[in-house]
Amino acid sequence: MGLTVHTKVEGLPAAQEQALRSLAAIIHAALEHLAQEQEIPDVEVTVVVAGDFASEVRAIVRQQGDGSDAQFSTERIGGVVVGKCIALNDDFSKQLVVIDGTGWIDVDPAAQAQSIASLAHELAHVVLDRARHASGALDGVPANPYNGVDMAREIAKTAAAEFRADLVANAVLRVLAGTSDSDGVTRPLTIYDLCADGHCDELRRTLDAVVHPGWPDTVQRYREHHMTLPQLWEEIASSTGGVFNLLAHGEAHAHAGSASRPLETLRAHRGVELYLGPAWQALEDAITTEAGILPALSATCAYEQHIAEQGGRAILDMWARLGLTVEVDRRDGRFALWVGEPQR
Repeated sequence: MGLTVHTKVEGLPAAQEQALRSLAAIIHAALEHLAQEQEIPDVEVTVVVAGDFASEVRAIVRQQGDGSDAQFSTERIGGVVVGKCIALNDDFSKQLVVIDGTGWIDVDPAAQAQSIASLAHELAHVVLDRARHASGALDGVPANPYNGVDMAREIAKTAAAEFRADLVANAVLRVLAGTSDSDGVTRPLTIYDLCADGHCDELRRTLDAVVHPGWPDTVQRYREHHMTLPQLWEEIASSTGGVFNLLAHGEAHAHAGSASRPLETLRAHRGVELYLGPAWQALEDAITTEAGILPALSATCAYEQHIAEQGGRAILDMWARLGLTVEVDRRDGRFALWVGEPQR
């Protein structure tokens, strides 16, 4: 698994750049070893550490000739993006990782630890994506799903990948960094230490602002002829993906720090009780199998399909509680979205 590192950060001290390159090589070597153990094929990785992260991503996408991310923005539900993986060929044997380099200018240990975790997270995605494609898990899967069933499965797979990449990054961080508790006892640093309950706080705000009463209100607006069906579908599908990704990060961080899970902390919220709680539990059950979060290549296809099927079904069931029933014509992939009264 070859590695090339480019830095495009104005004002980056030479010592910091050298530290960045050294850490990238160490993280890359650890993940390369893990991939080889699981018989995942090699992948060539180029890491670009950019001072203007969003502009760098947009420039690379334009060079690739794919307009899908031409309007790339760092804004997401519950936070901002600081890293992105871009495949340079169809089988993901060549990938490019763009990282927000502003954190490397700061010599503050907390900022450095966050930057290490971000880099490890994105390099974990490189391995996960290569395994997914090499295993055949994505054979016949549409690159840009639109029908409701494919969309639910894609949301489940994406959230699962975020959860898994966080836990891989946590394993790397625990080896590379340490911290001391209030009694002065040193222990490995975890990704939970970096933001503590920050993801739980963001989820709480998102539950109030987006999920409940937001989701049922959105459905009701359509039922009262205040928006079109495509507008309803776009809003619900897009926000479901964003909320599940936020939830994946929060649950993974809590798992890494042996802390209270966000969904447990917020279990009394109607949005958790009615929508997110049952759906996420079904997805997490599919992710956390005996095979581990990075199974051998020979087991990857079945593992990925299980996540897509079980997680996708859980999301479809969640949408049904919102009054949204999806039907897909197996002959041509067209789908119908039936809208009824949402549960509140």
